[in-house]
Amino acid sequence: MRIQDKYLNYSFDKPLYILRIIDSKNEKFKLSKLYIDRFGSSIINVQTCPEIEILLIISSDNYSKYTNQFKSKMKPSEYCKQVLGMKNVKQKSCFESVFADINKLKEAINKYARYTKKSFKFYTLNDLLK
Repeated sequence: MRIQDKYLNYSFDKPLYILRIIDSKNEKFKLSKLYIDRFGSSIINVQTCPEIEILLIISSDNYSKYTNQFKSKMKPSEYCKQVLGMKNVKQKSCFESVFADINKLKEAINKYARYTKKSFKFYTLNDLLK
């Protein structure tokens, strides 16, 4: 495991927290026995909720249209391709071009939090902005 070999062999003056940004709550992360006692309780998972494609839909002001008409029928990535014409929606370049202005990304993340108002059992992107 690279994080163990690269970072956890050092001593730190302050407590160390491992912040993991993941896209699925089912992703596994396990420290070896050597590190579990020392760092096991300092792992913080942040799930990229919502999907990046939802943020693209929000930034194009189509969230209510998507949720009212298509949500149960179409995945967000398909909506971006078919309705918004984003053929390369799964590629990094699409995301980077839409969110070249970081404030546009922050706004989409904040809007999603307001739209959903869910109490997640994990940290989300919106929590990182606070």
